[in-house]
Amino acid sequence: MSNVPPVNPHALWERARRRFRRVRLTRTLLQLNKESRAIESELHFQRDYLAQLEEQARRRRREITTEHLDICRRLCMLDKQSNARN
Repeated sequence: MSNVPPVNPHALWERARRRFRRVRLTRTLLQLNKESRAIESELHFQRDYLAQLEEQARRRRREITTEHLDICRRLCMLDKQSNARN
């Protein structure tokens, strides 16, 4: 007789099942990492876009404030001219 140990089908099945599970989990982790990187990339893009919009809003607020002050000065001058005529 040879020195080959008897084959335990249950042990073979368990080893194959664990290996398949490890491979499946590894693939799942790789897929999750890929999706995570895509989400991080999109988030970075959205943050940049938001920063641009905030800068545009600040610029526009300054423009509006300047325009408002100009209008107030003109109205004040017109009021003074009107009072000077009367």
